[in-house]
Amino acid sequence: MCLLFMKTQFYSLSKGKFGKRLLIHSISFGVGIGVLLGLVRILYNIPIVYFILPSYTLAIILTFFSSEAILHVAWDAAAVTTGPVTVPLVLGIGIATASEVKATEGFGILALASLYPILTTLICGLIIQIPFIEKLVYSGPVSDPEAEQMMESLLKSDDENIELKDYGTMS
Repeated sequence: MCLLFMKTQFYSLSKGKFGKRLLIHSISFGVGIGVLLGLVRILYNIPIVYFILPSYTLAIILTFFSSEAILHVAWDAAAVTTGPVTVPLVLGIGIATASEVKATEGFGILALASLYPILTTLICGLIIQIPFIEKLVYSGPVSDPEAEQMMESLLKSDDENIELKDYGTMS
């Protein structure tokens, strides 16, 4: 649900330049890269520092060159990837792989799966700012009826539909 809300918001914030599908694909690609690098780390027993430090350094450098709209959504992409489906799946893959190859620990796979969507979204944001590429990926006008309808329904406060339940006092 967060990703659906994020993509409609971001489509409007980027003035139609960063399409909804491009956002979802960049986040998905980032999760895939992160899981792959996490598995490589487990299989070859590479210290996590060799992955985390260069990646965060690159993310911070890309942050300085990104537009504000892309910047905020890219860093929020990490939170979107730590949902109720991704975390158990990624941790299960990490634990199973670590136990099969007799690794000492499987730490870091989830950290990398949350870090790389930030990088891929920042990189996509910088790529679409190139004038030639911008003309190829421009999605059209910003007005999106689906996004506007979703925003209206989410922001509309209708007190009649709010059901309050009394759970008693805490003892």
